[in-house]
Amino acid sequence: MLLCCSLFSYFHYGFSLYQIFQASREYYVILCYYFLVRLPLRQVSSILKILSCLTLCVSIIYIAQVLVVHAPLLPYENVDKIEVDETTGLIRLYNYPILLYFFLFVSFLYPSFYKQKAKYVRGVCLMALFCTLGRSGIASVVLLLIIGLLLSGRLTINLKTLCVICLFVLPFIGLVRDRFVSNGKTQSDFAFLFSGDLADMNMGDFTKEGATLTYRFAWVYERYVYLRQQNNGELLWGLGLISGNQPKR
Repeated sequence: MLLCCSLFSYFHYGFSLYQIFQASREYYVILCYYFLVRLPLRQVSSILKILSCLTLCVSIIYIAQVLVVHAPLLPYENVDKIEVDETTGLIRLYNYPILLYFFLFVSFLYPSFYKQKAKYVRGVCLMALFCTLGRSGIASVVLLLIIGLLLSGRLTINLKTLCVICLFVLPFIGLVRDRFVSNGKTQSDFAFLFSGDLADMNMGDFTKEGATLTYRFAWVYERYVYLRQQNNGELLWGLGLISGNQPKR
């Protein structure tokens, strides 16, 4: 599939091999599967434990930089362009651990991996999740976590643990509430989406006003409309493999 998309991007769109590789390099991680299946289970478990410890350490630092220091402690590219969230008054940083969501799911769905320390891992990961201040990210992770617990039959088992964790994250409830409720942004975003006016919206106006949730849905809608107007090849293989930071022609 990846090879076919690459060939389509090269011959149909005329993208260079460098552009195609730059856009598709993250997908080549799938090739690691053929090496991982040959590793002993004990070795895979050791690797995951090391990654888990690193993720927890970085999560704690991430929480500290948002709530305590109010400045980046971890490497951050655009230090001069740090955003301050209008609703919470906290800085919004995007250098959270890459595997934060993964180990949050592991702590709930496979608590045996952490044994007696699972509840502490859950608390740290949830705090770090809330500190991202991303409405769509928080809502998506919580929704997927609930669905995962329902499918695994562990929802009732984790109710007691969830109550305990709520005590740890109690100070963050106001932060999350302000992020979703203050200024009515979330409600107005969804109201605009369900009104069916996406085709008439001005992208620039909404990004300036901070309606990023609306912008994401409108972005997908715009590409859906574009693909419907194209030939069968583009309907099958999409818009080609090209990264978003490529210069416009």
